[in-house]
Amino acid sequence: MRFNQSQSGYSLLELLVALAMVMVLTTMAVPAVTTAISSAQLRAAAGGLAGTLQKARMISAAADRAYALRVSGSSTVYIDLNGNSTLDASENINLLRLPRGVVFDASAPALNAGFGASVTALPGFDPRGLPCAVSGSTCNFSQGTGFLVYLRQDRPFGATSWAAVSVSPAGRIKTWMWSGTAWQ
Repeated sequence: MRFNQSQSGYSLLELLVALAMVMVLTTMAVPAVTTAISSAQLRAAAGGLAGTLQKARMISAAADRAYALRVSGSSTVYIDLNGNSTLDASENINLLRLPRGVVFDASAPALNAGFGASVTALPGFDPRGLPCAVSGSTCNFSQGTGFLVYLRQDRPFGATSWAAVSVSPAGRIKTWMWSGTAWQ
């Protein structure tokens, strides 16, 4: 059997160069993709928390009584419907589980949300849907007090990202993301 000398193909050197180029491009892309996924998770956590706060506000106004939001463990937020400060089976429909790596942390860069004094804790809502600090079934309301809730996410490559949810004294709920230099 005789081989034709004009057959074309790739040499081992050409294959190694192509493989090296693919590896370099992959190494450059992995941090960008990881950061994008982490940012989406943090933004979703802040949006989910804002939604849970809004749901608690609506339930409080509809039931004409104060309800508090509580944290079970370190990553589950729920509306305490019976006021016992314990997550019960009946409260499972109104809960939010934060993504892995997203935690509550009040040591975030300061946020000027545009209202006076603020409490860095989860609020409750009074029967009119206004934010308050709930103790048992009593809503301790302080005129002009808003609430700020900060979320921190430690990124795989050493960076830390922040999100915040503000509740104004009038009950307006807004999400914020830290750009590295300012809240947006």
